[in-house]
Amino acid sequence: RRIDSKVIQHFNETTNISRNDKENTIFHQDTSPVDIMRILNMNKDQLKICNKKSSTATARSVIKFIFPHPDSNFGYSQVDKIIIDTIIQYTKFSNPNDDTSDAKIRRAISNYFSYLNYQRKIKGNHYM
Repeated sequence: RRIDSKVIQHFNETTNISRNDKENTIFHQDTSPVDIMRILNMNKDQLKICNKKSSTATARSVIKFIFPHPDSNFGYSQVDKIIIDTIIQYTKFSNPNDDTSDAKIRRAISNYFSYLNYQRKIKGNHYM
């Protein structure tokens, strides 16, 4: 007998909450698109531009839009957790058939800042 994926997701979230593991829990599952736009300070057209073929590409596009030129000492750990969680929630809306884990989406967001720091390092070494 096949078990519905929503049942499995519910059990996983319940387990994660009981273990105090928020990595795979969805931020306010009932978050509306209006709330997402308000939290991310983006309008519908801006979000539509950021929508890509996968959840990870969408997440990278949104974080690039929000932080196009961050300071050199600014990284993933300085981004407000509610922004990260809201980006993840948006990817669930915009890419409903993509079952990428929250951890992979977080990694994609983190990789954006890592890439920028790598580019700065290369530019810094290039002029020496």
